[in-house]
Amino acid sequence: MTVNGKELKALNQIRNLAKKSFDEMKRDLGIYLHSEAKPYIKVKQENGRVTELYLQNCGLKYLPAAIGELSGLNTLRLRENYLTDLPDELERLTELEDLHLGFNKLEELPEVVGELRKLKDLFIYWNEIDKLPDSIGNLKNLEYLTAMENEIRTVPESFGNLQNLKTLNMRINCVQEIPEAICNLRALEKIDYSGNVGLTRIPENIGNLQSLKYLILWCCDSLTQVPESIGNIDSFVELNVIKTGVSNLPRSMLRLPNLEYVSFDGNREDPVAKALKEKGVEVSDCYWE
Repeated sequence: MTVNGKELKALNQIRNLAKKSFDEMKRDLGIYLHSEAKPYIKVKQENGRVTELYLQNCGLKYLPAAIGELSGLNTLRLRENYLTDLPDELERLTELEDLHLGFNKLEELPEVVGELRKLKDLFIYWNEIDKLPDSIGNLKNLEYLTAMENEIRTVPESFGNLQNLKTLNMRINCVQEIPEAICNLRALEKIDYSGNVGLTRIPENIGNLQSLKYLILWCCDSLTQVPESIGNIDSFVELNVIKTGVSNLPRSMLRLPNLEYVSFDGNREDPVAKALKEKGVEVSDCYWE
């Protein structure tokens, strides 16, 4: 089945730009780009509509406004390009569920992303983003947010609206404090703030996260304490506080019925760590993923 005329015209414009951008990148990089390197361009259609578009390793410096014509897209993957911004026309992609922007040059995530109300997966890792927009709180269907390896310092309070969020990966950013609003995310199963060396505190009410299984905080040098409320999370499986300032584990962890792994290199005589080992919990001073 062929794509309708308006979408086909937009698709051809976008594909031609991707191919041209790749040729320019190959010319500019010369010997630094493998001779057999190719752009990854893939299109999937269904019932005459474009539903998936992959433009990866194309050297794209911008995404044309024509992207707005592909309003039936549910998957858009743009990783490994040179994008510094996103067009306003992105808001027309109202069916989009999967947006992949990893390995680009984005300095900010524009407010327009908040209009993608059906979005479930958002990947923005390895960019230069220093903050998340308030509009991110509009993404009520978001389940996975991967924002590792950016320069993010703050997370907006609107984050507390992401009631379906299951995985939050903020590894290796510049965050100093996890906002209290995160304690409203009752579907959250995994939090990873590893490598945020300035992170000083975890919200006292983290025990409200009754679905939480994994709290990964290695190399958060400034962190000195894990809240006692963590002992309220029956689903909890793993804590990683390797290479942090945490010297003692909270006694409440002894109540956790499903705890399996604790990565901890603080006080070697910590009584809680010893008691957990006696209960059969794997307590190690090595990394666990």
